[in-house]
Parts: sequence; structure tokens; C-alpha cells
Amino acid sequence: MTLGEAMLRLATPEGRPLAVTRELEPHVAGAEANVAAALAQLGVATRWVGALPEGPLGEHVARELASTGVLLDGVQWHAAGRLGLFFAEMGAGARPTRVVYDRAASVAAELRPVAPELLEGVRFLHVTGITPALGAQPAAALTESIDNAVAAGARISVDVNYRALLWEPDRARAALAPILAAADTVICGGEDAERVLGLDGDPADIAEALRSRYAPDADNIVITLGEHGCAAIDERGSVHRRRAVPTTLVDPFGMGDAFAAGVLYGLLDGDLAGGLDAGVTLAALKATVLGDLSRTTAAELHAALAARPSTEILR
Repeated sequence: MTLGEAMLRLATPEGRPLAVTRELEPHVAGAEANVAAALAQLGVATRWVGALPEGPLGEHVARELASTGVLLDGVQWHAAGRLGLFFAEMGAGARPTRVVYDRAASVAAELRPVAPELLEGVRFLHVTGITPALGAQPAAALTESIDNAVAAGARISVDVNYRALLWEPDRARAALAPILAAADTVICGGEDAERVLGLDGDPADIAEALRSRYAPDADNIVITLGEHGCAAIDERGSVHRRRAVPTTLVDPFGMGDAFAAGVLYGLLDGDLAGGLDAGVTLAALKATVLGDLSRTTAAELHAALAARPSTEILR
């Protein structure tokens, strides 16, 4: 299960700045929804819980998520309100991709906790640091949902997923501390670890320090390093390192969420190492298709895993 905001990304064609474009292509987006969609495409029964407005935009989001197999019986429908949007100016070469948010006062700001009955039989609740950045009510809903999930026997997966356009590092660190303290699995970008959590050095050392300072009960800590792959420590303190899988970059959005889904895919079988392999492979496959949602099936993932050289980095 995932809990969080779903949005629409309105993207320019490559080479068209926002200031002059006459075209915008819509894509369903949202970190937690992306993770749910990626897992559902892999055949995992996955529910996304979030708020949507009644009307064509909310229906569009629901239809796209349903097309991946995501369960939507926990959607909180609002008769009035708006869907969050963001505009993406797609970069090329020396010109970076730029994002402009238009999400203030969206229905996500009225997010309610996950109903306890939806947590029955749930193995993981996956959340991100984006949700508490949306306001006091989403932050409270996230905290209550985590408490309910723990009481129901679910494990908590947290992706730090810092968004500088939403809040400052000090505020993010204070809000994330109790969430990380409840986590069984933490995923954090190396840059986020330094900027928000004050941790730097070798990725394995960052992972160990993150566990020690913020997530003492976490079995697995994963540090992502972009094009340099990832490093992780498991419950025994063993270090796992993976190279990124070479890919063709068609659309960078959703790659990190596809990685997180791959990690969870492995952890559902108690296999962190396999989850890291799945994560770097899913991220590479996601990069090759337009849109934020991963469309990779289990058969395609396992074929890609079998076909490529090992990404494991031996120490």
C-alpha cells in the first residue's frame, strides 16, 4: 500500500521552453502513486490511498492508475476542490529540466488517514517525505496512518524524497525524524542525506549513520547515487552495492520511484540484494518510456535481469 498525492505533470516537448511552448502533454504523477503503479505492473496487489477531485481530472488520474492494476478502493473523492499540477520544462544537453508547481490548496491538502480496515493483510505501507511537506493535515494523516499500519502488523517503507521547492532542510529534518524512527526500510538519495540529514562520506557509512541517528529499528537502509548506482546495509550490517544500469534517457521522471518499487519487490520475498537488482533495472527501463508511471511487467523485468551483466560491486 502507498499513501500520498497524485498530480498531473504537464510537460513541454523537448526543446520548447515553458515561456514559448504551445504544447503540453499530460502525465499522471506523484511519487507514491508511481510506486504503486510499478508494483502493480509487476503483479503485486497494491493499493494507492490519496485524495482526488470528482470530475474529469480526477477520473483521468484514476483511470491511468487503474490501467496498471492499482487498487483504488481507498481513494478519498472530493466533490469540490482541485487536482495538483506541475509544469515540466524538459531539458536537453546543457539546459536542465525545470519544474514549476501549481498545487496549492489542492485536495491533497485535505488528505485523511488510511482507514484501518484497508490495512488488513497489508505487508508494507510505503510513504515519502513529500506528504508532510504539503501541510499540517497531510502530515497528521501520514503519522496516524503509520501508527495504524504498525498496529496492523505492516512494515513501514520511507523514501526521504526531499523537495526543495516545498520546504527548507531544517523543517524537513524535524518532520522526517519521527517518520524515520518508525521505518523498517529507508531509501534516501545521497544528496538528500547530506542536505537534509547532515550525513556525508562513503555511501555505506552514510547508511550506517542514518540508521544510528534517525532509524534505529530499520532493517534496511538504501542510499541512492543517481548514475553511480546505490549502496545499502541490511539488518546484519552487510553492505550491498550496485551499479546503475546503462540506459537511454527518454523521460527521467519516475525513475527514483521505479527504483523504490524494485527494492520493495525484492523485500516482499525478504531479498534486499534482489530488490537492489530489480530497483536499478526498473529505473533504467522506466527511463526509456514517456510518462511517470512504470509500465514494466514482471516478465520484462526478469528478462532484463537475466540478459544484463551483474550490477553488483564487490568490495
